[in-house]
Amino acid sequence: MQVAAFSARSPYEIGDKIQVITPAGKNQEGALYMTTYAKITDIACTHFQRENRVLFTYELDGSGEYIPLITAKEAGLTV
Repeated sequence: MQVAAFSARSPYEIGDKIQVITPAGKNQEGALYMTTYAKITDIACTHFQRENRVLFTYELDGSGEYIPLITAKEAGLTV
């Protein structure tokens, strides 16, 4: 087994409140979204050794589900 070391820093901390976009239905013009606030309750970091990449995933409001966070622009949404 090889040893791998990496250094990474999350842009968020446990306890930070962030604004999240969630689907709210559809209309004739397309999908509708609403924004709510969520609290980061845990952070996981995965190091992909072959790709030399680090991925942070976040648990929101103690849900038990870890998701990566992306901006509205990265998701292809316009404001």
